[in-house]
Amino acid sequence: MKNLTVLLLAFCSFFNGYATELSVSGSLLFGPDQDPVPGFEVELLLPSLDEYLFAVTEADGSYMFTFDHDFSNMPTLTATVSTIDFCTGVFLTETVTLQESAPSATGVDLIVCGD
Repeated sequence: MKNLTVLLLAFCSFFNGYATELSVSGSLLFGPDQDPVPGFEVELLLPSLDEYLFAVTEADGSYMFTFDHDFSNMPTLTATVSTIDFCTGVFLTETVTLQESAPSATGVDLIVCGD
């Protein structure tokens, strides 16, 4: 039984070994002074994977998405970070491109009530 467990773990590790951990992070900021907006929802759209991920901003307005992706069939992954501007009702978006050689996008800041 122990050998079967070790074999099963090795088999699973083989197929999971090709995924790369990706991350997208930034802050949600308010107005010209760019004060942090805590507790507000930000979403990450991955259209080529037909997936949405959601995060809630921290006390300092920051958010982070972390997920795995296998680049063997899709060498470039485009993602869109968005939230709704509660002052105007307009969706704010920032598009990022992730690759195996550049697996993270940082400083993706959205500013609500900026004008």
